[in-house]
Amino acid sequence: PNSVSSLEAVVSTQSTGEVTVHVSSSTTGNTATVKLTETGTWRVEALLPGTFTVTVAHPFWCWKEAERDVTLDTDTTLPPFEQSGYLLTVDVSHAILLNFSIADQEKSDFGTFSLTKATNRFCLKKAGIYRLVPSSCYTFPEPVYSYDTAAPTPLTLTATQFLVTGTVVMAVDDESTEVTVTNTATHGKVPLKGKTKATLEDGRVEVTYEFWSAAGQKFQVKPTSATLLFSPTLQTVSVSGESCPVSVASITGKSGTFVSGKISPAVSTVLVTLTAPEQPDLKLTQITDEEGMYNIGPLSEGLVYTVTAEKQGYEITPGEGYDFTALKLSKLTTTVQMGEGVPLVGVLVSVSGSKGYRKNVQLESAPLVLTGLVPGDYFIRPLMKEYSFTPASKMLTVAEGLEVDVTFNAERVAYSGYGKVTSLNGRPQPGIVVEAVGAGDCSLQEEGVTGEDGSYRIRGLSPNCPLTFLVRSDKSDKIRRASPASQLIEVGTEDRAGINFIVFQEPTTFDITGYVEISPEFVSSTKVLLVEDRGSKSGGKQVHSSALDESRIFVFPEMALTSTYTVKIESSLPHSLYNFTVPDVKLRSEGPFQHVNLAFLPIRKSVHQEQATRASFTALTIIVLSMVLAANHATLVPVFTQVYHSVVNRGGGGDSVGLGGPADGMEYIDDIHKGGARRSKSKKK
Repeated sequence: PNSVSSLEAVVSTQSTGEVTVHVSSSTTGNTATVKLTETGTWRVEALLPGTFTVTVAHPFWCWKEAERDVTLDTDTTLPPFEQSGYLLTVDVSHAILLNFSIADQEKSDFGTFSLTKATNRFCLKKAGIYRLVPSSCYTFPEPVYSYDTAAPTPLTLTATQFLVTGTVVMAVDDESTEVTVTNTATHGKVPLKGKTKATLEDGRVEVTYEFWSAAGQKFQVKPTSATLLFSPTLQTVSVSGESCPVSVASITGKSGTFVSGKISPAVSTVLVTLTAPEQPDLKLTQITDEEGMYNIGPLSEGLVYTVTAEKQGYEITPGEGYDFTALKLSKLTTTVQMGEGVPLVGVLVSVSGSKGYRKNVQLESAPLVLTGLVPGDYFIRPLMKEYSFTPASKMLTVAEGLEVDVTFNAERVAYSGYGKVTSLNGRPQPGIVVEAVGAGDCSLQEEGVTGEDGSYRIRGLSPNCPLTFLVRSDKSDKIRRASPASQLIEVGTEDRAGINFIVFQEPTTFDITGYVEISPEFVSSTKVLLVEDRGSKSGGKQVHSSALDESRIFVFPEMALTSTYTVKIESSLPHSLYNFTVPDVKLRSEGPFQHVNLAFLPIRKSVHQEQATRASFTALTIIVLSMVLAANHATLVPVFTQVYHSVVNRGGGGDSVGLGGPADGMEYIDDIHKGGARRSKSKKK
């Protein structure tokens, strides 16, 4: 065999394109990559003998045999490599089936690929433009995709919606059954993709429904029927987006019971409400038809139901079973007017009638309209001060379903006095009683109370009657007097305004001033105190103090009248040098001002008094020291002895006059000490 060899082959393709041939050997280590010539052949030379792997490749083509192994020991020509089709690469989010077909019928090629989640590669036999249709329980951004082998690109399919399916199993077939799907987040209704019906072996009917959902959604499925009762009443399903189809738990429907009745005589549009004490959440309503009939259901069997009926303008009472009896109520319109057609504002209309009916209404402008009156007798009376009415009252009988109108004519027979009560600074004074008292032959007494704005109105004042208006300060603990004290007013045939008063309030505090009679030399050492009295046990509490100046006048802040106070003098003068008494004055709890006079006149003590005082203090000191020495001589004598020795030694040790030598002096002191000790012992005996 030759030391080197060549290897060649032909590549047969359906289209023109750049094909790469790779030759490699694990035994010789030779590798080579070549491209096809224009004739579709390739050749590799100078290869050492050995085993080689030949691979032909194109990024978008597929081959009958893309790789071959060959043992080379001489020049070798391989069989041709044949292109089998065109490579389709699909990246898909979920496992699906992909139907494909070529658009050109002359190059017909169709089929189905089974795709798994991730990247899939398939070979299309023919060149051309393919129609790709996903088939699964998912939906994708496009229902149909196109793939051109002449311009190939990888295809990516990501599911956007997932199929949700469920069933409703009915005891009997009911055409009125509907399935409603609601998105719990948006509360919007979701359309069904489809609904099919099938009869089961046991005779029940199964309805299968489907709808599309995006991932992460939650839904409520609720069936309704005119005759069936469903259990559970609804189902909830969540769509995670992991797989499909998503199944909804089955719902079962069975025949329910109904509650029906009628209104006599027939009344339409009556609101009928059904409840069940055992199910507090159950509340169903229905409107009666033209014949007064209603039929509520389907309902669960075995429960006790309560039914009520109501309609404005009717009194509806329960009858036998679930029937009701209706009584049409009447309408009463009451008008109170001044003259022809002018309503009287503010008049109180009192209406009382049978079955304990009673109503009092103050009219603003429109007439009083009372609806829903049961047939019977009614008594009507208008009331308003300063007015008389014709007729004064009215008794009438109201029949069933009738509308009755009553009119009263009003006449002004008395008038009002208006005014305002303020303080001196113009501030409104609410809650003040103002009285109007007749003068002369006019026997009349009326009163009014001021509102928040200080204004008042006194009604019922007879015309051409002189009246005295005054503020009743005795009816308010805040008022001391008013200005003017009273006003004489004659009310004619119209209201009188501008009857104003200024009130002066009782003070709640008072000011305190005073003067101290005192010598100038004592002013700086003297203060005036204000003490709040707290009773005999607790004494008093100092609340203010005031230093004096040359004027000798003092002023304290305002104090409450609810407490009592004492003004007293405080001085820093020593009693050892001065004779004086501290004056004080108890204040009355009266306002608004109190002034007090105090006299503080210290007298300096004389020299003789001072010396006598000093002598008395000296004598007292000697007596106290003597008593201490007598009581503690046993302890103090040794101390005096030691002191004596110290004094003698400092004197140079010479003889002491009248005592002999130092030793004699010491012996004398010792004898005294011993004698004192003996006397102490003898006393103890």
